[in-house]
Amino acid sequence: MKKNKENEKNKKNKKKRRISRIHWLIYLALFALSLVAISFFGGTVSYSFFFAVLLIPPVCLIYLIIVLLRFRIYQEIGSRTIVSGDPVSYFFTLQNEDRLAFSSVHVRFYSDFSEIEKLPENPEYELLPNDRYTYETRLICRYRGEYEVGVRDVVLTDFMKLFRLRYRFPGTIRASVLPKIVEIHEISALKNLQAPILTERYDQVTEPDSVLRDYVAGDPVKLIGWKKSARAGKLKVRNLIREERNGAALLFSTRREDKEAPESYIPAENKILEIVIAIMLYAAGESIPLSLIRTGKKDAEKIGSISDFEHYYARTPEISFGRTETLSDLFRVPAVRSSISELPILFIVEREISEELYSEALAYAESGHTVILYTVTKEQLPDFADGISERLAIVSVGPDQDLKEVL
Repeated sequence: MKKNKENEKNKKNKKKRRISRIHWLIYLALFALSLVAISFFGGTVSYSFFFAVLLIPPVCLIYLIIVLLRFRIYQEIGSRTIVSGDPVSYFFTLQNEDRLAFSSVHVRFYSDFSEIEKLPENPEYELLPNDRYTYETRLICRYRGEYEVGVRDVVLTDFMKLFRLRYRFPGTIRASVLPKIVEIHEISALKNLQAPILTERYDQVTEPDSVLRDYVAGDPVKLIGWKKSARAGKLKVRNLIREERNGAALLFSTRREDKEAPESYIPAENKILEIVIAIMLYAAGESIPLSLIRTGKKDAEKIGSISDFEHYYARTPEISFGRTETLSDLFRVPAVRSSISELPILFIVEREISEELYSEALAYAESGHTVILYTVTKEQLPDFADGISERLAIVSVGPDQDLKEVL
């Protein structure tokens, strides 16, 4: 759909350029005719015709300057803080306060990340003296972030369609858009992996289980199974039933490549935060303690209730993307490794899976953790991510995909 709109937009621009070329050809033909007239015939009529044709371009330019100085645009939105996907009221007025008619005022709106309901896309107006166009409609922002919405610029064309003047509207609106809240009733990847944490409660029995896993730095020495460790040739630790019901960790990336275009990173970053918020809300509703860690912030933030979720969600505009640190770098931080090693379930949300990140996730899965790795991309999963593990799931999510379809 977006490609269709871009194609239509390109066709309209080509048509306008073609019309402008035709008008210039007509003008040049008239100018050549006036030169022939004064060269071969002379006289008052020929010279009057020549000077009249000669004055057309400067008169058109003066006309454009007058229009630029005299036309007025007013716009306003109901709130500068918006939730992506939720419509807000939008008011737009274009008016001519002069005694001169405006032949062509082409208003262009920001459309990459937002849309305006019931408003012609990039409308072109002809305004007679004291004419006014007013729209009271709704604006919808599609992605989280801070970006400009509403009127982008205005293109003015003279009455002879010889010149086009692009005027960047100074009263643009910069909106702060919160990520969309998607409520889910289960996490399919966890259900498929049959993770026991989702069917048990945190405050139940804490006796050691017979299932062993590889030793992770920070595990209590008393839980080491020495006989099993001797047979295996490496340290083995008995799982606690409580450990299997003690919550989850969620790691997500705030990395952004240098010089990356907003059209590329805004949809991806928006989807990362939508996934994070959906998992947070689910965990809070199920009373599953969740430790939240992101690149650029080593300390874990605890989400244990709906009030914790609401507090964190209100602060999402403070989350800044643009870090160069990767999640693989985060895994190497001792405090982070210690924090996530105590929890049986690990969620990872990243834009692209590197081989290093996949190896870290696989290692955690093989040490007894349940690992769900979400990657926000339109591309196919890399070949190295085709490995099979009973405790590792990789879920690919498109930047514009509905989370309820994949989570």
